[in-house]
Amino acid sequence: MSGMEREREVQIPGSAPDPGLPHRGIGVALSTLLAVLLPSCLITQPVHFDPPANSPPAIYDTAASPIFHLNRVGLIPHDVLSTTDAGMPTSVPFSVVVYDPDVDQTLHYAALIDNSATPCTGCNGDLTPSMLPTGRDRRTLSFDVPFVQFQPTVLGCHRVHLIVTGDFQSGTALPRDPLNDTATATWWIAVQPTGMASAVDMTQCPASL
Repeated sequence: MSGMEREREVQIPGSAPDPGLPHRGIGVALSTLLAVLLPSCLITQPVHFDPPANSPPAIYDTAASPIFHLNRVGLIPHDVLSTTDAGMPTSVPFSVVVYDPDVDQTLHYAALIDNSATPCTGCNGDLTPSMLPTGRDRRTLSFDVPFVQFQPTVLGCHRVHLIVTGDFQSGTALPRDPLNDTATATWWIAVQPTGMASAVDMTQCPASL
């Protein structure tokens, strides 16, 4: 073999097929290329994602003008609460919009009157997820407070305190998560004689309860 032939032999690329194992070099190169292009094939452990954090609800006035606006002072004439006329209302309606981006979460509510630790009759319940195709993050919450809860024979200031939460502690109106899964709203209601709007000093409402 001449020197030029030996030189040519040395210059043969190393990726050439092995004469004894046809296509062996091509197979090694192809497997290496697949390992580079398809790194996901090397993952053997499942990937875990943390569930999204729960968002607290929020309470707003309804679109239609409510009888009493949130966190404002309202007036109920004494003779309205004490009437016994047939066909007359026997309760005061309240209505709000509850905003919650957790659209599949069932919420629970309770309305407490004055210093009561338990909701009045008809003032608590569930707020289930909306089935509407849009606007599911807003749900209307309506409840009625019976006249008797405002002590019709007692003139003065009364408080309606609404609590909306993902869950209450068993047998109580105390939210399990008051910081991250609870919204509240308060109304101050003056019960006073008809035509005597200044009979009750509403600035003293928070201090009187």
